[in-house]
Parts: sequence; structure tokens; C-alpha cells
Amino acid sequence: DALEERGEVIRADLKALNKKLGRKETVRICAVSCLDLCDDGPNMVVYPGEEVHSHMTRAKALGLYREETKDMD
Repeated sequence: DALEERGEVIRADLKALNKKLGRKETVRICAVSCLDLCDDGPNMVVYPGEEVHSHMTRAKALGLYREETKDMD
């Protein structure tokens, strides 16, 4: 369902997971203003390094979150 793959839904999923894992102090999940990437969205930017990931789905976003935080487990 396209509504389930919207950026707002993906962000809410990641925020809930981040809170559940107790990473709120070290990992920030947030909305940003315009990145001029609407045609490529949903998008995620990973800092440091400013890596931009486009055409995100819930599964891709979760996988990227897990990859980026694997050293925190």
C-alpha cells in the first residue's frame, strides 16, 4: 500500500524503534525541510557523512537503520 510507504510512516516506525532500543540520546530520527529531492523520495540522510538514500521503503529504511547502528548493539 502506497500510504504505508510514505515518509511520515517510515519516520514514525524508525522513531518508535529508536526509542524502544534506547538510542534516543545517540541516534536522531527527524523530519527536515526541503532537500529538493521530492521526486526521489522518501529520502534519508545519514550523518556524519551526509549520505543521501532515496526511494526508501519501510523495509529499506529499517535495513539501513540496522546497518548504521550495528556497532551499538
